Amino acid sequence: MGAGKGTVLVLDDEPSLRLLCRVNLELDGYRVLEAATAPAAIEILKRKDKIDLLFTDIVLPGGMNGWELARAAAELRDDLKVLFTSGFPEAVFGPDGVLPQGASLLSKPYRSDELARRLRESLAA
Repeated sequence: MGAGKGTVLVLDDEPSLRLLCRVNLELDGYRVLEAATAPAAIEILKRKDKIDLLFTDIVLPGGMNGWELARAAAELRDDLKVLFTSGFPEAVFGPDGVLPQGASLLSKPYRSDELARRLRESLAA
């Protein structure tokens, strides 16, 4: 534990999943910011200095999904890495049928060790 470096913005509309993710990532050494909606995540991206990775659910309430959020985030921060998650297989491949370049996917449900490994891989890419 404690090997993680960097800041991760976690977006999931389910509070218990956000909490579990935050606790696991903080135990692994990451600084964690949280958002419950895509607009809230965009506001954080606009005002925070350094965010290394966006970890976002694909299926979100409120009119903006994870794919749209990732596109908006890329306009704000072209160096931002993205790790998507989803429990809905039909949502996985997005509007174009493929993951965006530089992005990866962690399917729900996932274990904390899987999250840590995939986060390290995404940050290293």
